[in-house]
Amino acid sequence: MVEILELALVVLACVIGSAVLCQVVPRLSLPLVQIAVGCAVALLVPVIHDVHVSSELFLVLFIAPLLFNEARNTEPRELWENKGAILSLAVGLVLLTVLAVGFVLNWFVPSIPLAAAFACAAALAPTDAAAVGALASSVSLKKRQSTLLSGESLINDASGVVAFQFASAAALTGAFSAIDAGAEFARLFFGGIAVGAALGFAGRTAARLLRRGGYESTTTNVLYEVFSPFFVFLFAEWASTSGILAVVAAGLVMAERQPRLTSSAAAQRQIVSNGFWRIIVFLINSVVFTLLGMELPQAFTPAIADRFSPLFLLGVVALVTVLIMGCRFIWVLAMEAVHRLALRRRRGRKGGKRARRASKLETVETNQPSPTPH
Repeated sequence: MVEILELALVVLACVIGSAVLCQVVPRLSLPLVQIAVGCAVALLVPVIHDVHVSSELFLVLFIAPLLFNEARNTEPRELWENKGAILSLAVGLVLLTVLAVGFVLNWFVPSIPLAAAFACAAALAPTDAAAVGALASSVSLKKRQSTLLSGESLINDASGVVAFQFASAAALTGAFSAIDAGAEFARLFFGGIAVGAALGFAGRTAARLLRRGGYESTTTNVLYEVFSPFFVFLFAEWASTSGILAVVAAGLVMAERQPRLTSSAAAQRQIVSNGFWRIIVFLINSVVFTLLGMELPQAFTPAIADRFSPLFLLGVVALVTVLIMGCRFIWVLAMEAVHRLALRRRRGRKGGKRARRASKLETVETNQPSPTPH
């Protein structure tokens, strides 16, 4: 218990130090500074030499609240208008990346079985919610770019998790079924959305009833919002669906999108909620990148270092990075070309309709009899 407290204090100190360092040198990227600081502290402080966070705890503790807040601040109409592009990125791009990286990694490192290479690629293919949030806060993105990135990060974990599960199963058993993979993806995807939407609707109704009865305060409202993503995620996982998609669906349903604030209590509630979530999101992003830096030295443990040289490992990392970026660049380039072509066709149809309408009006005016002189 004392070791966990010490680790938490060290991580918090790293977060504060990296934030101050970025204020002194503003050209440095905050996530990169946090990774570097975490790596340096892991090498110098013995108490965090073997820091490790389980994937299940990482998802529920960090990713669930990030995605819930991201969904709360996302317009469903914009997601629906770009549904085709978002699904192509969240499903098609993930599968392309898994195949490309898996085959190349198996070819470059023959000691890694093909199924294990696919599992590694599936873990790396989906965009990370923390990275997307950090990018959106530090880079000026266009509206469509921001919508596509946030929408992709909201739902691509389902395809990545399914790909990882079946690649891992294939590595252990040597068997793979495309039908089972498709059924598992449908269960996780649609089941997670259904569970999240139901829980979100129930939570929104309960909050409105408490508010009408005068039993809700600003503090309890914020605590209720913080409690919601953890409960939704755990319940969805218990129901054998996607906790990530359930959290996203619940966030979209529970968000209050009022064009105007109707009372001073609503204004105060929104100010406190936005300020609290701003701090929580910054803290979660910072902790994630700091822990990532603390886990980097484990890549050079004796069991790995005796088999592969550090230079070779860095080369593998660089190769995988280039492959992932290359797949994304090619996919986005093709997707945007299709999008521009669709826009041109839409504008052409609108222009044709205007021309036909103008032609009809001109024909009607021509066929009208001219007034006879008196």
